[in-house]
Amino acid sequence: MSDRQAWLKENLPVVAGMVDQFAEAFGRENLRVVYASENGHVIGKPGPDGVKLSETGVGPMALPGVARRVR
Repeated sequence: MSDRQAWLKENLPVVAGMVDQFAEAFGRENLRVVYASENGHVIGKPGPDGVKLSETGVGPMALPGVARRVR
């Protein structure tokens, strides 16, 4: 594990978990985090419109019925 990955897992554990899930599903080659914020730490720069995690079908925050329809 690189120093960058260790820092991410320690300081942004939810983000790191999501990155791991995306990497498992789609591969790590083309995966890049351009913006993340958690526990007062911010990496990258937000896009003009951004997407809230609550508006996605990712992870345990998704409503079960919604996540099934998306797949």
